[in-house]
Amino acid sequence: MQAFIAVVTEGSFTAAAERLETDKARVSRIVRRMEEKLGARLLNRSTRHLSVTEVGRDYFERASSILAAAEAAEAAVAQRTQEPKGRLKVTAGAEFGTMRVDGWIAEFLRKWPKVVLALAATT
Repeated sequence: MQAFIAVVTEGSFTAAAERLETDKARVSRIVRRMEEKLGARLLNRSTRHLSVTEVGRDYFERASSILAAAEAAEAAVAQRTQEPKGRLKVTAGAEFGTMRVDGWIAEFLRKWPKVVLALAATT
């Protein structure tokens, strides 16, 4: 799907191959095999022109939605699995800090060792 979408979006097999960092022949084979598997012509090709068939346009729209959803799912997982790092500044009242925040901070820092804590206690 990704190769077909790149061909349609870029308007040529050559540009799609560059975008996908592969060669034109590979992209062409992928799209040809896809057409054979689907039993439908997705693209009209000539030596100088490339156009999307009606069936190809429908497939493009659906495939684009599927790939966008897959990319969003991957991004969501990556975001949830990234380890927090950097500086965390916490300001709390002195009494509240010693009663509540100290335990939370110790647990948090054990779980996320790449976080550097800057704690300020107010009176």
